[in-house]
Amino acid sequence: MFFLKIDLTKAHFRTIGHGWGGAFATYYGYVLAHEAAFGFSGTNDQHRISTISFASPRVGDPAFA
Repeated sequence: MFFLKIDLTKAHFRTIGHGWGGAFATYYGYVLAHEAAFGFSGTNDQHRISTISFASPRVGDPAFA
């Protein structure tokens, strides 16, 4: 197997989508933010996570919002 080692100490993540893709972008932006907050390898204050979605359906329940 081949594994790519990436330095995530200053990573920038962007999720973008339209329609259902916007719903997935919203959800995975949340997942990335949750993982960054609770510690994946190389986590520090340098992470930038942004989400851009267009015309997407609502995602999650009232607790998610």
